[in-house]
Amino acid sequence: MLLSITEKCRMGCTHCMDDAKADCNKFMSYDVFKRAIEFNFQYDKTLTITGGEPTEHPDFWKLMYIVAHKMKFDEITTVTTNGMNLNDNDIPIIKELNSICKGHILWQVSSIPEYYPLKVDLNKKIFQMEDFTIATEIERLYPLGRAKDHSEWDFSKVKGTKCFNIRSFIRSTGDFGLSIKHLRSMFKFCTPQISYDGHIKLGESTLCPNVAHIDDDEMHIVMKCCSFKCQGCKEILDKLPQIARNAIGEE
Repeated sequence: MLLSITEKCRMGCTHCMDDAKADCNKFMSYDVFKRAIEFNFQYDKTLTITGGEPTEHPDFWKLMYIVAHKMKFDEITTVTTNGMNLNDNDIPIIKELNSICKGHILWQVSSIPEYYPLKVDLNKKIFQMEDFTIATEIERLYPLGRAKDHSEWDFSKVKGTKCFNIRSFIRSTGDFGLSIKHLRSMFKFCTPQISYDGHIKLGESTLCPNVAHIDDDEMHIVMKCCSFKCQGCKEILDKLPQIARNAIGEE
């Protein structure tokens, strides 16, 4: 699942489907972070730490030490970042995290020249570390957040909402954990997400409505997911065939 530890980001990318802002003060607390990673690893062996821009959390490295101590040998945490706040003097910290962690911590740096207003220096030694991958392309754009203001952009590759798979699985299986496993088997890594305040969202965007909370029991999470309706992605929903709309209860 995704773990959004902040909605703050100073980059201001025009393609951002979260509408993350530089003056945002929404940060995940230590307590929520600890409960969130326990919730995540209860259902999923993989955790993706994101934002906004996760490294803009004022206690980012302290949170990374928490997750490093918590992870088991078969668990993976990936940090998705624009890399702007990472420097070569962070290399010893990353090495120490790796020595503590029983699982595996990976780093994905996104640097897409045609969309990002600032360019990260990919020649830094930190980005040459074996646990780092550099993403230079975006598979598809979604008409959400600031991206929604660009009708000239190609949104044609979008076949369904970010929440479609998890919603259809939960309504079919009646089981939250099994639905997460189905997502993993399909190599769908980014949904659902846990917001900075512990709320569960079924889509990847921070603009997606809250559905449940990590403190809810699984039965109530399933009930809330099955009854959830949203018109936030109406442009995408309108393209879905009726059988697909029925699968997520958006008749």
